[in-house]
Amino acid sequence: MKKINVLLLFVLIVRAATIAQTPFDPFNLMNEKWQKNLIGRSTLIIEGKIIKDGNLKFFINDNLSIVLSGQLEKKLNRYHSINVTLGIRPESFLINHNDGQTSFEIAVDVIEPLGNETFLYFTINNNQVIARVNSNININVDDKIKLCPDANKLYFFDEKGCLLDLDKA
Repeated sequence: MKKINVLLLFVLIVRAATIAQTPFDPFNLMNEKWQKNLIGRSTLIIEGKIIKDGNLKFFINDNLSIVLSGQLEKKLNRYHSINVTLGIRPESFLINHNDGQTSFEIAVDVIEPLGNETFLYFTINNNQVIARVNSNININVDDKIKLCPDANKLYFFDEKGCLLDLDKA
C-alpha cells in the first residue's frame, strides 16, 4: 500500500509585505479595487463619477449613467461630484426588474446559454462586460434590455482604489 502525501498549498497574495487576501476570503471582505478584479469571472470595474442631476447617478459616459436609488442614494449622496470606480460581479444583475431599483439599459452583444444560467455579453466604454442571469429568458442579440444590479453588491472605490465606507454616518 502506497502512502500518499498531500501537500496543501495556501496561496497568498502579498502586497507591501502584508497578507492582503487568501483564496478563501469572500469577495465582499476585500477592500481594494485590485483585489476585487482578481476574483471570479469578469468583474466589472469601471471608472465614473457620482453626479446629481435630479437623481443621484453613477455617470459613466454621455450615453450611460446608472441611477442610484433607495438606500444606495442615501449612502452615496455625500460622494456626489467625486470620481469613483464601480465594481460589480456578473451574478449580481437582474433583468427588466422595474421596481425603482438602480438600473441601466444595455444592448446585448452575445448570448451564451449554459443550461441553468445564461451569460449576456455587452459593452461599456469599449470593455466587454458579462451579466450572469437565469436561463429562462427570452432575449436576442441586439435587444436592448434594462439591467438592475443588486444594490447590496455594488462596490465603490475612491481614486486611490480603496473601498468607500458607505456605512459611515
